[in-house]
Amino acid sequence: MSEITEIQSGLRAFIGYLMSGTSDVSDVAQEVNLLLWQKRDQYEAGTNFRAWAFTIARYAVLGHLRKKRRGNVEFFSPELLEQLADEWQEDECEYEEQLTALESCLDQLPDEDLDLVQARYNSHGGVERFAQRMGLSAGSLRLRLFRLRAALKRCVEQNMGEEGSIV
Repeated sequence: MSEITEIQSGLRAFIGYLMSGTSDVSDVAQEVNLLLWQKRDQYEAGTNFRAWAFTIARYAVLGHLRKKRRGNVEFFSPELLEQLADEWQEDECEYEEQLTALESCLDQLPDEDLDLVQARYNSHGGVERFAQRMGLSAGSLRLRLFRLRAALKRCVEQNMGEEGSIV
């Protein structure tokens, strides 16, 4: 299941967030991956795989913390853990919406501006070096990128509420 591979960084971050301050994050992440693999036949194709996997992770973390509590190790209450998990998922949904809006806004950029943004953020090194390669002064490149970022920000904000345009 390639879906398991695709969500690894987010899944591990989610588990780490719920288990803040413990050294068992790697163990629980490994346990969750094993559970996902074992339960792969229970996943309904066409539904939200990420939500399904994160629900399994939430219950695995709860189970792990219950075991620790029996050993007199104090962690978050189950209620607080549920609240943290809900907040995480709300934030993640908003992040996904912002990312979708940004992709839409990038698609609306003129080719020259899109190439500039992609080249700048995919290159290694400072603005000065990049400007030199582009045949621009560092100041003019900074100004142009500033304007592009501002236009993209406005577009994303518009798209978060309605269909927007950067024009």
